[in-house]
Amino acid sequence: MKEEAWVHGLMGLVASDRPRRGASPMGRSDHWTEALALLEAKRRVAVITGFYVLEAKAAETDGPGGALVLARALERDGKRAIVVTDSLCFDVVAAGAAALGDGPPLLCVDEPGEIWSWDPDLLLYVERPGRCRDGTFRNMRGRDISSVTAPLDGAALEAPLRGVSLLSIGDGGNEAGMASFLEGLSATRPEFAPSLCCVPADVALAVDVSNWGAYALGALLSCRRGIWLGHDPDEEERLLRALVAAGAVDGVSGLPEPSVDGFPLEVQCELVAELQSLWRTFTSSPEEKGAS
Repeated sequence: MKEEAWVHGLMGLVASDRPRRGASPMGRSDHWTEALALLEAKRRVAVITGFYVLEAKAAETDGPGGALVLARALERDGKRAIVVTDSLCFDVVAAGAAALGDGPPLLCVDEPGEIWSWDPDLLLYVERPGRCRDGTFRNMRGRDISSVTAPLDGAALEAPLRGVSLLSIGDGGNEAGMASFLEGLSATRPEFAPSLCCVPADVALAVDVSNWGAYALGALLSCRRGIWLGHDPDEEERLLRALVAAGAVDGVSGLPEPSVDGFPLEVQCELVAELQSLWRTFTSSPEEKGAS
């Protein structure tokens, strides 16, 4: 019951349909427990991110932060993790890793086959474009972004043949691994149908903002471990400002500002603080553990 309360608390923070896209209400609590089970069962996790905004000619602020913080949490939990992105997004992701100080290692690839050189047993996509039914990559406005999108979702198509598991975090339905929401979103938001991804994952988490989903999954892992594996609001501000300084833009506004999907910096920092507070609610402090 305690873990169920954790999950519902997390979903209330990161999957309440604040952007009104309609994806996050389709998520279920068992998706989170299944995602946690996948993370705990694997030892080498490739976290794949990077969404290039064609109009702004820049990577967006959503994705890199979540990927870096979650990968670092996995490393703090004793696993091997690497953050993978393409050459168009690499400078932004690298700037975020430098801002964290002890960020995870990075891998820059433009072909999906190159991901296998690291020999992962789990692919974890965080805000990474996934191909549509017509084979193109599209943003949520329906614009074809194939010319600026390396087909890294191709690794997801090959993963079942290699016995590698797939986990996806997305907020709109056009991200790699989000195919389980395709039919539901096509029915409720038909204007999004041409953009929706047809590439499936073993587990997909639909959230309000992809970064938030990655942060929440790290918080859930922290609740299971009894120690905080994530980051704090100061790190969130430093991380987001570093992404923008490296050229990243808000994916909704297209502007080089420290915001994510239209939510300003203050909201991002508040969300991180709320996740930490939720963790403290369900986990004894180190002092309490020492006294027991």
